[in-house]
Amino acid sequence: VSNCSLLPVVVLASLEDSETHDAQEVQLAALGLVTAVADAVPEAPVLVGLLPTIVAIAVGVYPTALPYLPKVRVSAATALVSASFSRARRHEVAALLPGPALHDLLALPGMRHVRVSVGAETDEQLGRRFIIGLLMANLCDLEVPGGSTSFGEEA
Repeated sequence: VSNCSLLPVVVLASLEDSETHDAQEVQLAALGLVTAVADAVPEAPVLVGLLPTIVAIAVGVYPTALPYLPKVRVSAATALVSASFSRARRHEVAALLPGPALHDLLALPGMRHVRVSVGAETDEQLGRRFIIGLLMANLCDLEVPGGSTSFGEEA
């Protein structure tokens, strides 16, 4: 699967549909497949072409008829976490997250800054914080593109 040239075509087609009733399930399945490939083969060449789209979904700027639900955006962020475990891919992920995009990612519903959580947060909110926290940890020593701070300082 990681060498299949049709993977980006299928994934991108699955992510385009936002108007049907089962669109969220299809989107989550497509992002789950990307995450599985990134987990198994983080250096897979097919990921390079998908990363800009995955970042756009995670930060909420990918153009569709309807906006992506937070659950889909978090699933996209999960794929970025998996890709960022690779030394080469983490630089590619970081390059796609300049200051404004990073702030949009941190503005996911239930997020402000990655912080120790206290109080009665839902499991979903804690999960969002955990995923974004992992991504920031993977990128923490890299400089935010177009800025003078690191991802660690922004988190």
